[in-house]
Amino acid sequence: MTFLSASALRSAVTPDCTGSSPSQTGADHTINRLAVRDGAIGVKPILEDVLQPGLVTVFCGSAAGNRSARLGQYYAGPGNRFWHILHEAGFTDRRLEPREYREVVHHGLGLTDLAKFEFGNDDQLSSNAYLCSDLREKIERYRPALLAFVAKKPAQRFIREQFAMPVGNYGLQRVTLGNTRIWVLPSTSARARKYWHEKPWHDLARQHRRIRLGKGS
Repeated sequence: MTFLSASALRSAVTPDCTGSSPSQTGADHTINRLAVRDGAIGVKPILEDVLQPGLVTVFCGSAAGNRSARLGQYYAGPGNRFWHILHEAGFTDRRLEPREYREVVHHGLGLTDLAKFEFGNDDQLSSNAYLCSDLREKIERYRPALLAFVAKKPAQRFIREQFAMPVGNYGLQRVTLGNTRIWVLPSTSARARKYWHEKPWHDLARQHRRIRLGKGS
């Protein structure tokens, strides 16, 4: 078995261990299919999940971007609005920096991605990058009040695969995972700027605050 350091993994392009050779669009694109030494034998995700019991809202992105993968930090790409809108909408009391991503738990928030072992833009990911069943298992284990997809692409993939239903407009969706309600938000990526609008984020923030204060579900 081959082992790579996390830093080597983030800077190298590696083949898929299934034997396939994904298209390589530059040094920033890595498909992680090799085991990484992480205190135990296993596969280390590009970004660690920030999940624990008792969270109100878990944000789920598509996959880590190139800069996020290199730094090991969520939503670190230039021009990404994620940390700005969290503060502006009232999820956090100050604007956190990407390196402070673990601090979100103090605000009742969690972080994960639908693709945990690949990074890059959606068109750079392999066809089996999205781990919908794994996400469902995590949400059923930790049972947050709200699951919010940070873009329509991961939401469409997850809801279609798990519920055989289409995604509605931005905002609250008709499907639930147990007591966890599902939201879809406009992407904060600079590449999706033309689709950006803040209202769904502010709507979700109001719901998040009400639940934290025990005033509603």
